[in-house]
Amino acid sequence: MTITHDMIQAASRARRMLGLEALARVNDFVGGRARPDGGFRGRGRESDLYYTNFALLALSAATAPPARTLEYLRTFADGDGLDLVHLGCLARCRRLARAPLDALDAVIAGRVRAFARDDGGFHTEASAATSSAYGCFIATGALEDLGEPLPRPDALAGVLETMRTPGGGFANTPGSPLATTPATAAATVTLHQVGRPVPEETLAWLLAQCSADGGFLAAPEAPTPDLLATAVALHALALGGVNLNARREACLDYLNSLWNPAGAFQAHWADTDLDVEYTFYGLLAAGALAHE
Repeated sequence: MTITHDMIQAASRARRMLGLEALARVNDFVGGRARPDGGFRGRGRESDLYYTNFALLALSAATAPPARTLEYLRTFADGDGLDLVHLGCLARCRRLARAPLDALDAVIAGRVRAFARDDGGFHTEASAATSSAYGCFIATGALEDLGEPLPRPDALAGVLETMRTPGGGFANTPGSPLATTPATAAATVTLHQVGRPVPEETLAWLLAQCSADGGFLAAPEAPTPDLLATAVALHALALGGVNLNARREACLDYLNSLWNPAGAFQAHWADTDLDVEYTFYGLLAAGALAHE
């Protein structure tokens, strides 16, 4: 099981919570973001690799991705010049578009490994001295999608431990005292993927970020919840085997408050723009709530 497979499997369960009509609207919305070159647009008008990644995740949870996407991906060749986030998007999109594993994947994997740090993890910035939780998450998923092993899984797990704060949450970088929900979820999923136990206090910290409204805060001091934090927290909690029954109705109410009849989800209450990224996060959150 890869990080990508786990997310698709989780998002595919969203139909139990949303219903087939809503899911059909999601497919129409995401499909409507396709561009003639085979990519998908974000909030602009042109194809964007980052948003194509989320579009294919959403479509893979329900239907087969468009065949022309491979044409768009070929314009990136072996990923020369891409940062780690976009290399991860390229790797995932190649698998979701059903490109066969070939020599190109090995070259892309080499570019991903260039973001490895001396401490055993990865950072999204090639100039960073130490690793980050997000960098470890992206690189782990990318190498899985490329059919390549992690170079130092024990060291990666060890450096993630240096990001854990006294309260159980994870900061994005070693030694930082500021835990956030996205960093904690990224660390949790990565530890799960490399076969390391996730501390119970970490799962408890994540669960504590659920507000009375049913959404999750990006950090304890955040004024309002948002969909990204909600989706990644629920997914990490479900992977960790946490029973979400007591929060399910409140969380579903929160998701419903972000639902748009056009077939998409808003990022938060104040954001009325719609895109495929947050629409996938809506599916991921709903699917996590459907987890038995």
